[in-house]
Amino acid sequence: MTISFTNDVAATPIYTNGGFYRTYDKNRFWGVGPMVGVNSNWYLGYDVGLYADGYFAVTYGCANSYSQTAVYRPSQSTSPAGSATVSNSLYQYAPHMNIQLGFNWSHTFDSERAAVSFRAGYESQYFFQVNKTIFNSTHYFIVNGAGIGLQNLVLQLQLDF
Repeated sequence: MTISFTNDVAATPIYTNGGFYRTYDKNRFWGVGPMVGVNSNWYLGYDVGLYADGYFAVTYGCANSYSQTAVYRPSQSTSPAGSATVSNSLYQYAPHMNIQLGFNWSHTFDSERAAVSFRAGYESQYFFQVNKTIFNSTHYFIVNGAGIGLQNLVLQLQLDF
Protein backbone atom coordinates (compact mmCIF):
# COMPACT_ATOMS: atom_id res chain seq x y z
CA MET A 1 0.00 0.00 0.00
CA THR A 2 1.38 3.42 -0.94
CA ILE A 3 -0.15 6.65 0.32
CA SER A 4 0.92 10.04 -1.04
CA PHE A 5 -0.29 13.43 0.14
CA THR A 6 0.61 16.89 -1.14
CA ASN A 7 -0.60 20.09 0.50
CA ASP A 8 -0.06 23.68 -0.65
CA VAL A 9 -0.55 26.22 2.14
CA ALA A 10 0.04 29.96 2.02
CA ALA A 11 2.74 30.99 4.48
CA THR A 12 1.96 34.16 6.42
CA PRO A 13 5.30 36.00 6.01
CA ILE A 14 5.72 34.99 2.38
CA TYR A 15 2.07 35.15 1.34
CA THR A 16 2.20 38.94 0.90
CA ASN A 17 4.76 38.33 -1.84
CA GLY A 18 2.72 35.50 -3.37
CA GLY A 19 4.81 32.65 -1.93
CA PHE A 20 3.57 29.41 -0.36
CA TYR A 21 4.63 26.29 1.53
CA ARG A 22 4.40 22.90 -0.16
CA THR A 23 4.37 19.78 2.00
CA TYR A 24 4.79 16.33 0.46
CA ASP A 25 4.21 13.20 2.59
CA LYS A 26 4.57 9.65 1.31
CA ASN A 27 3.90 6.50 3.36
CA ARG A 28 4.51 2.98 2.09
CA PHE A 29 3.87 -0.32 3.88
CA TRP A 30 4.16 -3.96 2.88
CA GLY A 31 3.58 -6.94 5.13
CA VAL A 32 2.77 -10.64 5.36
CA GLY A 33 0.77 -12.51 7.98
CA PRO A 34 -2.28 -14.60 8.84
CA MET A 35 -5.85 -13.63 7.97
CA VAL A 36 -9.19 -14.90 9.35
CA GLY A 37 -12.45 -14.13 7.60
CA VAL A 38 -16.13 -14.94 7.10
CA ASN A 39 -18.16 -14.94 3.87
CA SER A 40 -21.91 -15.33 4.32
CA ASN A 41 -25.05 -15.15 2.18
CA TRP A 42 -28.65 -15.18 3.42
CA TYR A 43 -31.09 -15.84 0.58
CA LEU A 44 -34.55 -14.34 1.03
CA GLY A 45 -36.18 -15.79 -2.09
CA TYR A 46 -36.43 -15.09 -5.83
CA ASP A 47 -32.60 -15.20 -6.10
CA VAL A 48 -32.28 -12.12 -3.83
CA GLY A 49 -30.43 -12.06 -0.54
CA LEU A 50 -28.20 -10.28 1.91
CA TYR A 51 -24.47 -10.78 2.28
CA ALA A 52 -22.00 -10.01 5.05
CA ASP A 53 -18.28 -10.53 4.57
CA GLY A 54 -15.39 -9.59 6.77
CA TYR A 55 -11.82 -10.40 7.68
CA PHE A 56 -9.15 -9.48 10.19
CA ALA A 57 -5.42 -9.83 9.52
CA VAL A 58 -2.19 -9.15 11.36
CA THR A 59 0.76 -8.41 9.11
CA TYR A 60 4.44 -7.88 9.83
CA GLY A 61 6.41 -5.75 7.42
CA CYS A 62 8.30 -2.59 6.61
CA ALA A 63 6.81 0.91 6.93
CA ASN A 64 8.60 3.73 5.06
CA SER A 65 7.86 7.42 5.58
CA TYR A 66 9.12 10.41 3.64
CA SER A 67 8.28 14.06 4.23
CA GLN A 68 9.46 17.20 2.48
CA THR A 69 8.47 20.79 3.19
CA ALA A 70 9.56 23.56 0.82
CA VAL A 71 8.99 27.31 0.65
CA TYR A 72 8.36 28.77 -2.81
CA ARG A 73 8.48 32.44 -3.79
CA PRO A 74 7.00 33.88 -6.99
CA SER A 75 10.36 35.27 -8.15
CA GLN A 76 11.85 31.75 -8.22
CA SER A 77 10.96 29.50 -11.12
CA THR A 78 11.88 26.04 -9.82
CA SER A 79 14.22 26.02 -6.84
CA PRO A 80 12.62 26.55 -3.42
CA ALA A 81 13.68 29.30 -1.02
CA GLY A 82 14.03 26.78 1.82
CA SER A 83 13.49 23.05 2.18
CA ALA A 84 13.47 20.33 4.85
CA THR A 85 13.41 16.60 4.11
CA VAL A 86 13.03 13.75 6.61
CA SER A 87 12.67 10.01 5.94
CA ASN A 88 12.40 6.95 8.16
CA SER A 89 11.68 3.22 7.94
CA LEU A 90 10.88 0.55 10.50
CA TYR A 91 9.61 -3.02 10.77
CA GLN A 92 6.36 -3.41 12.67
CA TYR A 93 3.14 -5.35 13.17
CA ALA A 94 0.12 -3.76 11.49
CA PRO A 95 -3.38 -5.25 11.85
CA HIS A 96 -6.15 -4.44 9.38
CA MET A 97 -9.80 -5.33 8.95
CA ASN A 98 -12.49 -5.27 6.28
CA ILE A 99 -16.29 -5.41 6.60
CA GLN A 100 -18.83 -5.62 3.74
CA LEU A 101 -22.63 -5.55 4.04
CA GLY A 102 -25.17 -5.41 1.25
CA PHE A 103 -27.68 -6.99 -1.14
CA ASN A 104 -27.00 -9.65 -3.73
CA TRP A 105 -28.84 -11.25 -6.62
CA SER A 106 -27.71 -14.48 -8.26
CA HIS A 107 -29.21 -16.77 -10.84
CA THR A 108 -28.07 -20.10 -12.27
CA PHE A 109 -28.81 -21.15 -15.84
CA ASP A 110 -27.77 -23.70 -18.47
CA SER A 111 -28.69 -26.65 -16.22
CA GLU A 112 -26.83 -25.07 -13.29
CA ARG A 113 -23.50 -25.05 -15.15
CA ALA A 114 -23.28 -21.24 -15.19
CA ALA A 115 -24.32 -18.44 -12.88
CA VAL A 116 -24.53 -14.68 -12.88
CA SER A 117 -24.57 -12.55 -9.74
CA PHE A 118 -24.72 -8.89 -8.80
CA ARG A 119 -23.78 -7.29 -5.48
CA ALA A 120 -24.41 -3.79 -4.15
CA GLY A 121 -23.27 -2.86 -0.69
CA TYR A 122 -21.11 -0.91 1.71
CA GLU A 123 -17.46 -1.65 2.46
CA SER A 124 -15.30 -0.34 5.29
CA GLN A 125 -11.58 -1.02 5.72
CA TYR A 126 -9.19 0.11 8.41
CA PHE A 127 -5.41 -0.24 8.37
CA PHE A 128 -3.94 0.23 11.86
CA GLN A 129 -0.53 1.87 12.44
CA VAL A 130 0.46 2.30 8.77
CA ASN A 131 0.18 6.09 8.39
CA LYS A 132 3.44 7.40 9.82
CA THR A 133 3.15 11.17 9.57
CA ILE A 134 6.52 12.86 10.10
CA PHE A 135 6.56 16.32 11.65
CA ASN A 136 9.48 18.53 10.57
CA SER A 137 9.84 20.68 13.64
CA THR A 138 12.52 21.44 16.19
CA HIS A 139 11.81 18.08 17.80
CA TYR A 140 11.60 15.47 15.04
CA PHE A 141 8.97 12.83 15.81
CA ILE A 142 6.53 10.42 14.20
CA VAL A 143 2.92 9.98 15.29
CA ASN A 144 2.52 6.35 16.35
CA GLY A 145 -0.72 4.44 15.98
CA ALA A 146 -2.07 6.54 13.13
CA GLY A 147 -4.25 4.47 10.83
CA ILE A 148 -6.12 4.87 7.59
CA GLY A 149 -9.81 4.17 7.11
CA LEU A 150 -11.50 3.69 3.75
CA GLN A 151 -15.24 3.52 3.08
CA ASN A 152 -16.98 3.07 -0.25
CA LEU A 153 -19.88 1.69 -2.23
CA VAL A 154 -19.30 -1.73 -3.78
CA LEU A 155 -20.89 -2.73 -7.10
CA GLN A 156 -19.88 -6.18 -8.34
CA LEU A 157 -21.02 -8.16 -11.38
CA GLN A 158 -19.80 -11.75 -11.63
CA LEU A 159 -20.20 -14.47 -14.25
CA ASP A 160 -19.33 -18.05 -13.29
CA PHE A 161 -19.13 -20.88 -15.81
